[in-house]
Amino acid sequence: MFGPLGSLLVTLPLAAAPAPPVAAPASSDVPAHIPAEGIGLLVGGAIAIGGGIGLVGAGYAGCSSSDVTCAEADRRKWAYAGFGIAAVGIGLVAGGSIVKSRFDAWRDQRKLRVPKRGNGLFVGGGTLIGFAALAWGVAANDRSSSKNAVILGTIWTLGGAGMVAGGAVMRVRYRKWKQQRFDYALAPMMLPKGGGVSMRARF
Repeated sequence: MFGPLGSLLVTLPLAAAPAPPVAAPASSDVPAHIPAEGIGLLVGGAIAIGGGIGLVGAGYAGCSSSDVTCAEADRRKWAYAGFGIAAVGIGLVAGGSIVKSRFDAWRDQRKLRVPKRGNGLFVGGGTLIGFAALAWGVAANDRSSSKNAVILGTIWTLGGAGMVAGGAVMRVRYRKWKQQRFDYALAPMMLPKGGGVSMRARF
């Protein structure tokens, strides 16, 4: 109807029209960084407090009359060490509580269900394995206490290994969840007739 010139005038604005902008995913759906949850600090602090209280109790219990190798001065050192360990445990629990409150606020704000990372099981299992090593050392050097030390060493070894294995399973699930989150990157792109934005996505 318009002839060749009219067709050119109509099609040029359509060809030069800018492409619609690419909508980026909402920032709440793509967490750039997942903060620590503080479970490891809480578990480690609780273990330190329990161990410190135990040392304090053992230190102030004194020596029995039948134990001729016991020294009161050494028992007092146990109590002093227990106070220090318990104080460290209190600090860990306080720090873990702050970290966990921040993580909970971050998670609730974004309405995310973040899987557990297994840090608490790793800390608890590693502590039990450390206790087991001490028990096996006692069993090898003290024949009078070897039976009880072997029993405790076996229980602590199995319990610690089970907790570490459980923590590893939880860590694998967490990493799979993190990898399945939508990841993207935006970059400027130059075209022969203008510019635009390229988006690289990974699922």
